[in-house]
Amino acid sequence: MVTDVFPDDRVPADARVGNTDRPESGKASTYAAASSGTRRWFFAFGFVILLLIAAGVVTTSLVPSTPDGPQLTHTVVFDDLDVTVIEPGTLESSENTEIRCKVRGQNTITSVVESGTVVKKGDELLRLDTLMIEEQIHERSKFAHWCKAGEIQLKAHMNRSELAIKAYLEGEFVEQLTELEKSLSNAKSSVLTAQNMLAHNRMMADRGYVSSLQVERGEFVLSQAKLNLKIQETNIDVLKKFRKAERLERLKGELKSATAEYEAAAERTFADEHRRDVAIEEFKHCVVKAPRDGMVIHPNAARWKNAPEVQQGATVHKNQVLLLMPNLDKMQITVGVHESILKRITPGLTARVTLPDRTLEGKVVSVAKVARPAGWWSGNVV
Repeated sequence: MVTDVFPDDRVPADARVGNTDRPESGKASTYAAASSGTRRWFFAFGFVILLLIAAGVVTTSLVPSTPDGPQLTHTVVFDDLDVTVIEPGTLESSENTEIRCKVRGQNTITSVVESGTVVKKGDELLRLDTLMIEEQIHERSKFAHWCKAGEIQLKAHMNRSELAIKAYLEGEFVEQLTELEKSLSNAKSSVLTAQNMLAHNRMMADRGYVSSLQVERGEFVLSQAKLNLKIQETNIDVLKKFRKAERLERLKGELKSATAEYEAAAERTFADEHRRDVAIEEFKHCVVKAPRDGMVIHPNAARWKNAPEVQQGATVHKNQVLLLMPNLDKMQITVGVHESILKRITPGLTARVTLPDRTLEGKVVSVAKVARPAGWWSGNVV
């Protein structure tokens, strides 16, 4: 809604009495033209101000700074950005000769050299209690002798079983076969004799010298001789086909049984002798001697590990590190770093080692591939 304002002497009559109708069309056009001109002047004035501001900025940037003023420029060059990681570490030898316990079970230390002692090759470093091992040696030796005696007896039994087969084939079987063949020969001779006697009796009966009863008796003797011959032939056949095979099978079974018993006894003997020999070998390892010249130190067991300290009266187990002999000519620094910066550290990087009395230059040799589990003893380092 547009409201026009006029002077008091030019107000129409109808306006003085509160007329609210629209003005005439000629007057409305004149007012619209005046408003449009005002807006154009306003935009022109704003545009001029913007041009002045832009000109001032350009002029300021083009005017060089005086030598007495601050230098606002700097030459940018491409170069490496050094990132330094500072962490505490542990000085240790990179080549340690580990002296481990070679005795099975739990063993008590009876004597040990002090840490830091310089020794010669062959010097005694540590001694373990040998009471239990000596008892094992005596016990294993006793069982080894018992098993050896049983092994010898069973071996003799096995040899007898083996000889029994050969004795049967070359002795007893041949003897039995010869006896049967002898009986067979006698049976054949008896049959031939009976046949001749029967023929003679028949001839004599035909001539009337003997009775028919004598002929019948001769026929009976001949039949008995033939039956005996058949029995002898059957005995020989049974001996060759069945009795020989049966006897050989029994003898071979006895040989296999004796062989198995002998092998079992031999295994027991070997096991007991091996246990005895192991105990004797471990008895030698109860006295630990220096493998070379150098310094001997005690390994420091970590708090989280279930490893006893190496000291007199302590109990140690097999394969536990008892002593260390470091090579003092080859030293290294072990450093734990936070896992978040692990990717920035690679083998070959320059490292500066600061000791209480000197500073050394070195390089990174290796980086762990897996982070060590964090705990109260290590914080959150690798």
